[in-house]
Amino acid sequence: MVEINDLYTLIFKVDEGSGVCLKFEAEKKCYILTAYHCIKDSILREGEIELLNDDNISFNKKGEIYFNEKKDIALIEIEYIPDLLTVEFENEILSHDDITFIGYPKKALGRKRKRLNGEIDEWNNKKSIKITESINGDFTEDEKTIEIFSGFSGSGVFRKRDQKLTLVGLLKSLPEENFDYKEISCVPIEDIKELVEQVRKKEQKENEITDILKNGKSIELVKVTLENKTLYVGKYPVTFEEYDFYCEEMDVKKPNGMGWGRVKKPVINISWDSANNYCNWISDEDNKYRLLYFDEWKEILKYQNNQINNGENFQKIKEVNKERKDKFGLYGFIGNIYEWCYDSKSNIRIGIGFSSSLTDYREKSPMKPSVEIGLRIVKEII
Repeated sequence: MVEINDLYTLIFKVDEGSGVCLKFEAEKKCYILTAYHCIKDSILREGEIELLNDDNISFNKKGEIYFNEKKDIALIEIEYIPDLLTVEFENEILSHDDITFIGYPKKALGRKRKRLNGEIDEWNNKKSIKITESINGDFTEDEKTIEIFSGFSGSGVFRKRDQKLTLVGLLKSLPEENFDYKEISCVPIEDIKELVEQVRKKEQKENEITDILKNGKSIELVKVTLENKTLYVGKYPVTFEEYDFYCEEMDVKKPNGMGWGRVKKPVINISWDSANNYCNWISDEDNKYRLLYFDEWKEILKYQNNQINNGENFQKIKEVNKERKDKFGLYGFIGNIYEWCYDSKSNIRIGIGFSSSLTDYREKSPMKPSVEIGLRIVKEII
């Protein structure tokens, strides 16, 4: 959670305007959110965009620039900043909410930058913020309004509550000489979230691959970057359709589906030994598949939203492509079935998954099938 004293660490100089740095922990990505008009000239002339943080450290554009010119909003990917705080988006914006915002950092400006405080008087069609004259910045009498607000365009507008900040919009208008603090044109949070979601979906798609297995079948995998390694994890749990094919090919007894449906539903009623046999069967010299190690599973768990079945029983197991998708693009990682995996320290076979709690993982006998446990495969990137 971002506090008021942390605000300067999030604000960047973006050419002659400002920007707020957004971090997405699951994807290990950082972006500068800014008003498109702040960088338009640099884009048109294909020049470098000046990106400076509060310590006057320069950052370079790392990936693509995503923008919506009509809505005057842009996202610039930069190198990942591990110790950066994560900005939370606000969903509910009310009249009389306290707000605060600042322009690009004081060191880049050459003088101390004031943080401006105010109160939302009206959220006008979610396109602009009308604020009261309570806004202040302790300015000197000889400072002109246009100088005070120089470089503010593109800065984040934050709702202030109990010293905690959440993003409600993005400043996009530059004030005129006689600006009276009454109305600030603002990119609403809905437009910000829409662009962010478009970018994340595009990058998730780029992180997906399809492996053709030696048996001619295919499997969809998602690139997942963890603290010390990168994996390709099964986009879905293994289905009955996939596992039944293995049983037919290897003359193995098919697991009991309990009359709840098969085909695209995740396979259940298999033992840990059976799950590993399946991984070995689909592997070849070039592609080695296995179960997730327990520590890997726990690290992915950190990025899951607390969205679980909450009382739904196993008779309501969903088809794998109809389950919830997480921030990585994995379907049904929590809430549908339990999934077998290893304990990376002592190699104890552990069956883990979720029913009603984010800490609900259990040890199971490796040779005993369980009605609640299936599997998801993983391929390590060498």
